[in-house]
Amino acid sequence: MRKWAWIAGVALLVVAGVFAWRGLPGAKWGDVDPSGVVLGLAGLALAVIGTIAAVVAIRPTLRSQWMADTDVDAWAQRLAVIVYQAETTQLTQLLAGQGRRIDVRFVLTPAPGHPADGAAPEGTLKAVTAYFRDLRPQRLVITGAGGSGKTVLALELILTLLEPRIHGSAGGGPVPIRIPAAGWNPGKVPVKRWLVGHLVGTFRLSEVTARALVDAHRILPVIDGLDEMDESPARGVKSEAGKALRALNKYQDGNTKARLVLTCRTAQYETLTGGGAWAHDAARVELAPVTPAQARSFIESVSGTHQMPRWRPVLDALDDPVHPLTAALSTPWRLTLATTVYQPDPETGEHPRDPAYLASLTTDEQISEHLLSLFIPSLTAAATAAEANPHGYRPEQIHRWLHVLARYLHANRRRKALYGKTLSTTDLVLHELWPLALDHPGFATRMLTHPRIKPWPEPARLKPAQFLTREVFTHLPSTLTPALVSTLLVGFTFGPLLGLVAGFVAGPVSALTVGLRAPGLRSGVDPREPVRDDRRAAITVAVANGSALGSALGLISGLVLGLAPGIAFGLAGGLLLAVSGGLVVAARGTPNLGGAALRYTLFRLSTRGALPRRLPDFLHWCYADAGLMRVAGIAYQFRHRELQNHLATHPSPTPR
Repeated sequence: MRKWAWIAGVALLVVAGVFAWRGLPGAKWGDVDPSGVVLGLAGLALAVIGTIAAVVAIRPTLRSQWMADTDVDAWAQRLAVIVYQAETTQLTQLLAGQGRRIDVRFVLTPAPGHPADGAAPEGTLKAVTAYFRDLRPQRLVITGAGGSGKTVLALELILTLLEPRIHGSAGGGPVPIRIPAAGWNPGKVPVKRWLVGHLVGTFRLSEVTARALVDAHRILPVIDGLDEMDESPARGVKSEAGKALRALNKYQDGNTKARLVLTCRTAQYETLTGGGAWAHDAARVELAPVTPAQARSFIESVSGTHQMPRWRPVLDALDDPVHPLTAALSTPWRLTLATTVYQPDPETGEHPRDPAYLASLTTDEQISEHLLSLFIPSLTAAATAAEANPHGYRPEQIHRWLHVLARYLHANRRRKALYGKTLSTTDLVLHELWPLALDHPGFATRMLTHPRIKPWPEPARLKPAQFLTREVFTHLPSTLTPALVSTLLVGFTFGPLLGLVAGFVAGPVSALTVGLRAPGLRSGVDPREPVRDDRRAAITVAVANGSALGSALGLISGLVLGLAPGIAFGLAGGLLLAVSGGLVVAARGTPNLGGAALRYTLFRLSTRGALPRRLPDFLHWCYADAGLMRVAGIAYQFRHRELQNHLATHPSPTPR
């Protein structure tokens, strides 16, 4: 660093001498005082040397900051708290707010190759953490039928693994992070880079910190929904899920396979296995169906003992092995559906529907159609009664809007990659929803496909609280460079006064941009935040640029034309420069500032009328208040794939 300080200083002194000897461009010797030029440029050179010396002086601080960024123990503890809070909320939503878990049983299932050592023949949901900790290596594949509770079992494992950290007891281990498999392109993105990208995008960690955590194996990936990576996994190792398994089998921790947890539907995993793709050195377990006794206990715990006579026809049907209701209600998801739609009216306390009707249905399709058609009205009524529906959403509106989103995800199964990105069939990420607008032609849609607009910009991150903190000084060289360059160029061209103005403009603006967008850990996980952050960052930087450049333009105009024209030119020029510059930066997506918000805005303009006016708030209501959605990272997902498929194929509610 000292070497470069001396080189920069000598170079600037040489430049000063040349200008003193040859004169400024376009100026005659009599127009300029050579000694003044020499002194002025020498002073500037000394200022540059002083700046670089200051950077050298704070190098220990920068090194300390880098060490803090790579303190994996401290960051793992902070991350654990955020994950524990988010997944506790998620589990509550999946249990429909009832807080009652069915202690489902799982059994070890034979798989090709050598399974993990220490795998017991069977286990239960409540004891899944002990089961996992006994595995060597700790690699677990959870399989089961649709709705059998794979995600709930994974969440139970995550929360119990985190409890030692949260309660301050001994131990800790890696932080389990649930990641939807559908968002991964294993053929192009290696495992570590995928994990780093998820930590950066979801939790707002810096890339340095995220990479340090992944390299130190302080992250335990819980990969949810391996079966959702392909429409059909019949291609085995050549399918997306097969490529993922092959990449995960190469993922090492020293000389052993790295720890991981996978969830996948049974049929898809067996198809993959038959095609030559499976998780090596892993214990594969299969979730068992809910027994009639467990179903009876669950219904009684939710509805109450006094309601059991109403459920008698259903309970009798469950005791009959050949009755279609026995298989239809053999999963926690279907039981939750049934108990939800047959709850009493929250306003009157009366029972508008009789569960005996369930026992009269003769096929699984009829049972599914009946329960799903009542699900949205039941949850909407419960939210309204609890004063948790402030926007007054109606069941038919909710159904129609969710149909648009579900149909889009359903169509993605057949779409080819768009601008190099495979579209998800499960994840609704707000700033990546714009392909939905391609079905709605118009000017805004044409703008979305304009070659000048970056297709997949990363949202900028805004953190006002850290302005003028050590994050700014960590990036001091990058914030001072624009100021120094602007001062030199403008000063040599237009004079020292305007040079100083340019320097004062460029310095604060660049410091603001770096300081507000510096990474840090989010206080929570909210899928609405990326677009909001991007919009805030774009507006803040545009206002800062407009104010600074407008002030400079006003000063110049004031010196030349007078006070009133100076103010007018300053205001008009600042506004014009802020808006035009902001749009150009957002469209180009460079640096990642405003591009995601611009794409989301164009998407909403293209789909107006087809979706609610405030889509982020609606989706969050569906998650937090109604229980129709769940959250995976920064993506919304439908509560269950069966619900998504039902909505995709039903544009309007089924007449009841």
